Amino acid sequence: MLTGVAVPGHAQARPSLNPCEAPAGATALPAGVLPPVTGQKSAIRLVCAADAPADLAALTTADDDVVVTFEVAGANRAHLEEEAAKIRRAQENGQSLGDYIISSVESHKLGVYHPSTAGFGFNGSVRVIDNGLALVIPADQVGTDANWWQKLAAFWVAFAAGVLMASLCLLTFGATVPPAAGPICGAFGGFTKGLTSELMFAYFDNRQFDKDVWTEAFAVALSYAVEGALLGSLLGWVEVYGSTLLTRIADAVRATGGWIGKSFVEALIYVGVGVVAVGVRVARKLKDLLEGVGARDELRKRDLKIMPLGDSITYGIGSSTQSSYRADLWRKLNEETAAETKAKVAAAQRVDFVGSQQSGQLPDRDNEGHSGAMIGQIAQWADDAVPAWRPNLVLVHAGTNDMDRGDAGAAPAALGSLIDEVLKDAPKAAVVVATLVPSKTPAVNARITTFNGRVRDLVAERARAGRHVVLADMSAVTPADLVDSLHPNDNGYRKMADAFYDGLLEVAENGWISDVEKVTCDDTRGRWIARGQIASGTREAKDEFVTFADMDGDKRDDYLKVDMKTGAVQAWLNRDQDGKPGWHPRGQIASGTSPGQDEFIRFADIDGDGRDDYLLVNSDNGSVKAWLNKGGDVDGRPGWEPRGQIASGTPGKGRLVFADVDGDKRADYLRVDIDTGAVHAWLNKGGDAGGAPGWVDRGQIAAGGVLEDGDYVEFADVDDDAKADYLTVNGETGAVKAWLNKGGDADGEPGWQPRGQIASGIEKGEGQERAFADLDGDGRDDYLVYGLKGGRAQAFLNRGGDSGGEPGWKSLGQIVDRLDEEYVTFADIDGDKRDDYLKVDQATGAVQAWLNRGGDADGKPGWHHRGQIASGTSRGEEEYIRFADIDGDGRDDYLVVTNGNGSVKAWLNRGGDADGKPGWEPRGQIASGTPGSGMPVFADVNGDKRDDYLRVDQQTGAVHAWINSGGDQDGKPGWIDRGQIAAGVGHGDLESIELANVDCDARADYLVANVRTKAVRAWLNRGGDQDGKPGWVERGQIASGVDVGEGKLLTFADMDGDGRDDYLVLDFDKGSVQAWINKGGDPA
Repeated sequence: MLTGVAVPGHAQARPSLNPCEAPAGATALPAGVLPPVTGQKSAIRLVCAADAPADLAALTTADDDVVVTFEVAGANRAHLEEEAAKIRRAQENGQSLGDYIISSVESHKLGVYHPSTAGFGFNGSVRVIDNGLALVIPADQVGTDANWWQKLAAFWVAFAAGVLMASLCLLTFGATVPPAAGPICGAFGGFTKGLTSELMFAYFDNRQFDKDVWTEAFAVALSYAVEGALLGSLLGWVEVYGSTLLTRIADAVRATGGWIGKSFVEALIYVGVGVVAVGVRVARKLKDLLEGVGARDELRKRDLKIMPLGDSITYGIGSSTQSSYRADLWRKLNEETAAETKAKVAAAQRVDFVGSQQSGQLPDRDNEGHSGAMIGQIAQWADDAVPAWRPNLVLVHAGTNDMDRGDAGAAPAALGSLIDEVLKDAPKAAVVVATLVPSKTPAVNARITTFNGRVRDLVAERARAGRHVVLADMSAVTPADLVDSLHPNDNGYRKMADAFYDGLLEVAENGWISDVEKVTCDDTRGRWIARGQIASGTREAKDEFVTFADMDGDKRDDYLKVDMKTGAVQAWLNRDQDGKPGWHPRGQIASGTSPGQDEFIRFADIDGDGRDDYLLVNSDNGSVKAWLNKGGDVDGRPGWEPRGQIASGTPGKGRLVFADVDGDKRADYLRVDIDTGAVHAWLNKGGDAGGAPGWVDRGQIAAGGVLEDGDYVEFADVDDDAKADYLTVNGETGAVKAWLNKGGDADGEPGWQPRGQIASGIEKGEGQERAFADLDGDGRDDYLVYGLKGGRAQAFLNRGGDSGGEPGWKSLGQIVDRLDEEYVTFADIDGDKRDDYLKVDQATGAVQAWLNRGGDADGKPGWHHRGQIASGTSRGEEEYIRFADIDGDGRDDYLVVTNGNGSVKAWLNRGGDADGKPGWEPRGQIASGTPGSGMPVFADVNGDKRDDYLRVDQQTGAVHAWINSGGDQDGKPGWIDRGQIAAGVGHGDLESIELANVDCDARADYLVANVRTKAVRAWLNRGGDQDGKPGWVERGQIASGVDVGEGKLLTFADMDGDGRDDYLVLDFDKGSVQAWINKGGDPA
């Protein structure tokens, strides 16, 4: 009897009898050993004569005779009659039917597996029926054990399949059959006999089924069969009619292969459990090599974006290379049997493993395996990862940790939720769910066995509901295949790869491999698509203001941000950077004093130590409280000495100003009449203390009377004599007139020297303020326009002030983009080609991430909050945080860059911190620094996926490049000096140089952006300047700009993953983002 075939109870109780015979007291076999089974075009039936249809019963002589049929719609009856006649002639010559079938099959054996024919023999007859052959075995010839029935199945199915294959092959040639048809079709038919029988016997004998060996045998045997038929007796005919012959043969092969794939296998796999297993493999081989549309071919043709999802087993613990099953599966998915096929696949297919983790030794190390994770934790990772990478195939092996130390009873429901979540996040994906590999711990293994039963149910339930879910059965993995109590060894992982591969084949057979979601890029010049606000921001705007004061006594004023509600102060220390201020985040230097409704905060040097102190001024009565600067708060330690009230206030009206008018390095107390410009001064003698006055009333030191419409009074030292001069500034134009301080008016004598107009003015936008502060430490206050709430600042260094029609100011252009205790930037953290939204704490270096899920749209959030992905690192005053892809893995790494020498330390991105585990690999110093001006910039200028090291001179626009060849390591240089790759194009004070990829060639282009209008001009990267030849193509204006108001930063980042950077406008205060998606930029 055939293994696994469900026969009636009386037959199972008496296996040595003909199953068509009924014992005494038993009923006859009701429906035969096998019911009819039909494929698309074929059928196999095994029936007893007593139960056979009339047409088959007529072929028998007794009720207990056995009839086995193999039918194919459209078979060539003439060819079948010819084959039956051959059998009758052999029998007439004394050969039994069993011997004839054996010899026919064995004459075409491949020799890969040698089946035994011992104990197999019978006689009977072969009859031609409609569309097929019927084998009639008299009752007395039927074997009495299972082995006989296995051999019958193998030999008969192989024999009949070969005959019918040759028959159908002939039909495909049409009405006119060429001389080559007979031998060719005979070769196909004979080959089918040999292959099918050997596959079946190998399985029945419990031999390990090496699919690769059989694939190779198939290819060799088939090629020899065809080659022998063509180049043997038909060589001459081929030379004359070769082209036509070969064309028709190709058509015949395709048609015949199509029949095999769609009909023969559907019938073949029904012959018992053993034959099912063999038949599936036969189907794959035949369809792979003949039909071209089989499961393996489907895998070859389609782009596969596969996410291995699970725990430490997915990651690879226990594997000698930490490659898990992924390395073997990668090889199976990429191996081909012919160079021609390889070339085709290389052009058509891409196998891409995806995930936030990397491990193992294989070409693609990406995976989503999290060591120690329970199913619920894996689900949390999946909720993040699946939408990020949008795989079309997900491989799940989850639950081992739940069985080992978790809630095993709740695990099946958790797995079901995980599967449903994956399908929700990727509705077009197919999910291959694995049963768990065993455990060496008996109690754990018992739980795994129970769990695996539920896994099968979960998969079956979803498959019946039409979900694209299949099972990967890991039962081939045994405890002997484990390296410890839970994790497979290399052999175990190889078996896992086989099981997952079979699952993928089932997905392919079902037609469930969807197209990989792709975002295409083309270089057609088109436009920008306004997406509107894609991020609402991560914070509410604070009630704060910006000012400048010298906090560290280095004679250069620093950038301060003051919270008007709490009085807390954040500081960025002024550090020279190639002749321009560079700002080092000092963090919070004062926790604040919670000013009252009538109080405001100012900074001035009260004690003459060179550091400005913290003052709280009452606007109603003019009283002042002071905290002397002792370095500012640091590491939780206070850095201010409370002096208490240092001024009780003064009579009169007007604006309070603190400025040193007598040159003793201590700021004096001034009241300025806003209407007339008159100034009353109280000279600082240490400030009130112990009830004793600390101010000398100097009286009126300036009579005023010089204000014109729109003017207001400022004090600043513009001539480096240590005494603050009297300035009038026009609020409309920004023009400045100066009266130099010569001691101030006294005894009716003027104490100011008119200097006239020293600045013709600079415009300011909404929310901006003008101010004077010493930025370069030369003793002369410089002229600034800055955002009162933060944001962009422009500076003009004081070179004596305008005089005689000659300018006396040097423009530094923009000196501040945005300074904050936290700032927003964009970088691809998860490697999905879409830049993510990051918030960086300047003081600690900690990083919060919101992963890009398409950006906010239609009121729905488009960012996944990943939480803190980096805890930060201690940094010096001259060190800054940047993000760039150093190792070319698609994920931006964490860099600390030193201002001045440009040295770089790197932490490679390994998924970012999560669950208390570090997700960054320290690489140490990867660049020792370079000469030149400008803060180092990182961008890929040669398209190799690794960001290069650039120095951009913002004055001239010139760019010097060092190409990334891996970064410095072990004392060996990892950068190639490419020299100057751009000479600069000339740009104005309100323009900045940016590097971003605005076309589709993966190389960063050269942009000039206007910081006010946001207009952008582009030069496309064509390799960069070299050997005196230009390497940039002028594209002209690619963006005309947008009117978004002040306090907004223009930046570029790829939001949709199409390879082109998009146009973004970031709101400093809220952190909100507006986007214009790059579709080629403005037409030329």
